Amino acid sequence: MSKKLCISILSLTALLGLTGGLYVVKETITPLIAKAYTMRVNLSLERQPNESYETIIRRAEAIARAAVQRSFDSDILVNEASVIVTCNNNGLIAPIISVRVSRSQWSNTPNIQRWTRYYSNSRALLDFDGVAVANAEQRRVEAAKPKVVVNNITIETDSDSEIARIRGSVTNQTGNTVSFVKVNYVVISGNNRKGDFTFVRSPSRLNPGQQGFFEDTMRDINPGASVEVNSIEWMNKDGSSGSWQPTR
Repeated sequence: MSKKLCISILSLTALLGLTGGLYVVKETITPLIAKAYTMRVNLSLERQPNESYETIIRRAEAIARAAVQRSFDSDILVNEASVIVTCNNNGLIAPIISVRVSRSQWSNTPNIQRWTRYYSNSRALLDFDGVAVANAEQRRVEAAKPKVVVNNITIETDSDSEIARIRGSVTNQTGNTVSFVKVNYVVISGNNRKGDFTFVRSPSRLNPGQQGFFEDTMRDINPGASVEVNSIEWMNKDGSSGSWQPTR
């Protein structure tokens, strides 16, 4: 091999090695690209005894403000904070406020109310006004009242005569003897509702805990009709009247 050819091969080898070395160095020093992101925070509050809705909203604003500030302070890459605050009122849970604000917006106006969305329907959903509690108490009181209740009611229809036969029974739960027990019912046939009443006749007077039976007929009723009891009325032994309505 000539001296000239040997020098050329060594020069090419050195060039390739140098180029590879530069490439490796270039890859090593390439910086990672930092990406901004949204910090998402979910918070929950328990309602304190007799705490008003307005008071818990103020508490929610306070913890939401702290969460927003903490989000921006914890990482410079956080460019937006998103906070949702839910409330738990005796097992009823619903969001009451949410906040979504960018770092620049918060820096210019660090007022939590400026960036807060309020869920007005949550007051009712969480039953802060005690409507559900009041209704439950009313149902409890009604259930505890002395009453005559319906046990069952059925309807049989005749396709030839279009006459419906209604049968059923009641039980005296008043603790006293009652009489003139009147059953008010409605027959539902398609879109038509036809109301009527009948009296318990077997027997006509019911002692405490005793069952009574009633039967009635109604004309012009198509097959497939159904029947519901609207209410029951009766006369107590002392001459006073009573009534009962089934819970739908």
